[in-house]
Amino acid sequence: MSQSDMLRRWELRILSSLKKEVKSEKQIAKHISLNTLTTSQLITGLMMKGYVERILTRGRLRRYSYTERFAITQEGLAALEVFNRWNSPWNQLIELIKLESSELPLKMTIDAMRIASKLVKFVLKL
Repeated sequence: MSQSDMLRRWELRILSSLKKEVKSEKQIAKHISLNTLTTSQLITGLMMKGYVERILTRGRLRRYSYTERFAITQEGLAALEVFNRWNSPWNQLIELIKLESSELPLKMTIDAMRIASKLVKFVLKL
């Protein structure tokens, strides 16, 4: 992921908010505790990146009114997943240890621990 594709904290909160359900701009702003003007600008930026899409639905009360809602796209889900995977405390600890150590046995031990943790996660999912 290039530097220009990196997501900011508020963008991540918006994507997390949209992960479970489609929401209006006002609902998103309320959920992430940010004003609607700033939320609107962030949503527009996420739409330009392809992470969020706009859904227009016809209003029930008025014939020509439309309700605007937003949903996360597959690209948005993938970006959120990558961020969550690489910023987990476990991965941060491993990267810190790898940077601090140049000894091969320690690196091999860390990799073995990573494989063992993935195996445990896999077994627990079954």
